[in-house]
Amino acid sequence: NTQFKFQPGSAVEARYQGAEKWLSARIKSLEVESGTYHLLYSTGVHERHVSPRLVRRRSRHRKHRSNSRRGHPAKRKSKPRNSRHRKKLSCDAGENEEDPSYILQFQDGTQQ
Repeated sequence: NTQFKFQPGSAVEARYQGAEKWLSARIKSLEVESGTYHLLYSTGVHERHVSPRLVRRRSRHRKHRSNSRRGHPAKRKSKPRNSRHRKKLSCDAGENEEDPSYILQFQDGTQQ
């Protein structure tokens, strides 16, 4: 039996598809058989079978985007933190039919 740290409705942060960035989400349900979570991100995107190691308590000290902003987490554009970082990185998420994961191709040629 898996012990879950969070219950449905809990506000959390999670690393969407294991990426480095933590995004705001809520626990939608517990997937007891696999010991994972079903998440609903603040952007409206669902992710199932999320490992507990990719989920943490939402920080009270961070500013979070409101739920009114809709869009896929992979398509978000971030604002530069200061004037030295004016290079914009937007990306398109393409889906491979054989592999359901996403490959992100950024305008500067990098992939993730």
